[in-house]
Amino acid sequence: MELSDLKERSEKTEQEKQGLEDQLEEFKANMKDLQEKGSKKPWMIWGPVVAVALTAVTAAVLFRADQPQQKKCCNICAKSHQTHLLQSHRGHVTVCLDHDTQWYWRRTLGLQVRYADCGDYRFCYSYRGKPGMRPSILMLHGFSAHKDMWLTVVKYLPKHLHIVCVDMPGHEGTTRTTTEDYSIQGQVRRIHQFVGSIHLNRKVFHLVGTSMGGNVAGVYAACYPSEICSMTLICPDGIKHPCETKFDNHLQDLEQSNFTLNIPLIPTTPDEMEDMFRLCSHVRFKIPQQILQGLVDVREPHNAFYEEVFMKIIGEKSRYALQEHLHLITSPLQVIWGKQDQVVDVSGATVIAELVPGCRVDLLDNCGHSVVMEKPCRTAKLILEFIILQQNARSGTKKSS
Repeated sequence: MELSDLKERSEKTEQEKQGLEDQLEEFKANMKDLQEKGSKKPWMIWGPVVAVALTAVTAAVLFRADQPQQKKCCNICAKSHQTHLLQSHRGHVTVCLDHDTQWYWRRTLGLQVRYADCGDYRFCYSYRGKPGMRPSILMLHGFSAHKDMWLTVVKYLPKHLHIVCVDMPGHEGTTRTTTEDYSIQGQVRRIHQFVGSIHLNRKVFHLVGTSMGGNVAGVYAACYPSEICSMTLICPDGIKHPCETKFDNHLQDLEQSNFTLNIPLIPTTPDEMEDMFRLCSHVRFKIPQQILQGLVDVREPHNAFYEEVFMKIIGEKSRYALQEHLHLITSPLQVIWGKQDQVVDVSGATVIAELVPGCRVDLLDNCGHSVVMEKPCRTAKLILEFIILQQNARSGTKKSS
């Protein structure tokens, strides 16, 4: 390669770096302005997400390979990558950009990543603690997310609790196949396989699910009631809510166009990514375009899979699966919902409460669909309170008998 070519590439990289730094400064100024107005919420809500994006985009600029590199294997996801590999953590671990920041936060919070094999099917999960006096907690994430979305909540839960966060079928580190059944019922069967493979059902456990994961969790509790001691559903889909949302309107447009329009939850451009944030979050603040582009780039290789899952979970078999199974739920149930949810309307909480006797409902002010990101501390506190309350109730029942 000519010296002039190397110099030109070096200058281009410096320009990109300077442009990114300028946008970061603008972002920081916006955050400072919001804080001076008395709102600390934006940073508390999306700080971890933006931190991941900043790491990925910055590293992509600073460490981008201009020459072909030998393929290496990421020690976190066990996948081979041609580029975007960093020698991290004093050179002891080779990781791809997607997992560098996640690795750091999991380690900081004391979580470890493990794999569970069921024949030729592999589940990826993270865990902290060991089974003890309190029930173990299994957490199921939502559509197109992964196990690390729970890090913000895990941060506020006691370290002695046994917590398991699993990648849902086909997501992140869990096996993805073209023959898999990604309907709600199909995912329930896979999660039951996972629970058995790690022997989580040796004792009854507390099940938590959000959005799509909430739909799966509710159907799971209905199908395997003997394994669940209590359950928390966070803005779950699968309910015929009386009031329509902004997302419902999008969905109607999609159906009328025979799904030729873009799906709001599968962004393909920075503008669509920003629209998705607006749809899922109640708080509004500006994210630099390069950060949005970085997030789009991270998701782009998985979009075909996301479309497949999306079509399954809105299909006739899955769309109202939770509501169709509510009458079979026997374990104590807690529902947490953001009052400003634009994806799954908060009126769904009333539907569930009417169909499940004794259901506890916690509605959160100034909160949208991304409850786990917007109100992590409050969510963790509510879950823990409910677990303790139900455990004390069971203990009281045993003593009285």
